[in-house]
Amino acid sequence: MQLIRQKGMFFSFLAFLFYSFALNSLLEFNIIQLTASDAITILTALMISTLFTSWVFLARRY
Repeated sequence: MQLIRQKGMFFSFLAFLFYSFALNSLLEFNIIQLTASDAITILTALMISTLFTSWVFLARRY
């Protein structure tokens, strides 16, 4: 159980880096227009869904 949580957090951290980079790039090049609260809400939703999805996949694997 502890291994699944640790690996899930690791994969979620890597996904968060990707999400942050992608969102920052989209905002920097004016491809999308978002407020700061919208960006934080999107990142939070992506992190929560990624964490639980990775736990489900890892629980099936281990």
